[in-house]
Amino acid sequence: MLALLNADLDEDERLEISGILDSYLLRRAVCNLGAKNYNRVFLTLTRNLRNEGFSAAGLKKHLLTQTGESNVWPDDATFRDAWLHKPLYGPLNSPKLIHLFGRPNQTFMSAKSERVVFTDAPTVEHIMPQTWIENWPLADGSQRIEFMALS
Repeated sequence: MLALLNADLDEDERLEISGILDSYLLRRAVCNLGAKNYNRVFLTLTRNLRNEGFSAAGLKKHLLTQTGESNVWPDDATFRDAWLHKPLYGPLNSPKLIHLFGRPNQTFMSAKSERVVFTDAPTVEHIMPQTWIENWPLADGSQRIEFMALS
């Protein structure tokens, strides 16, 4: 990150790089791929980008060439499968879940959207209470709904 701050990049390029890094880290977290090799991944990335020049395209190229469970950038199919079928509570701690659940809100925010402002840091239960059924029962009285029934 310090190397990026020192690079001569315009704001659009910085935002694109930030989005790429966010995608890489978020997808890996959802797929429960761990962070044990991040020091090596990011040192190698920094070295390569310093040699070739810092750019979003270069960053993306290098991240896409990563292989192995400790380095790979999950593709859309892998991410979708993990998002739909793997539990997030448990493998991810509360701050990661808050960030993860807040991203769709940030992504789809528009000028017509009402901004939600918290006076205190939110907890996971602010976003999706674990005991929601007690307060918002389903119309048919059942305790759950299958995800595929929503589509």
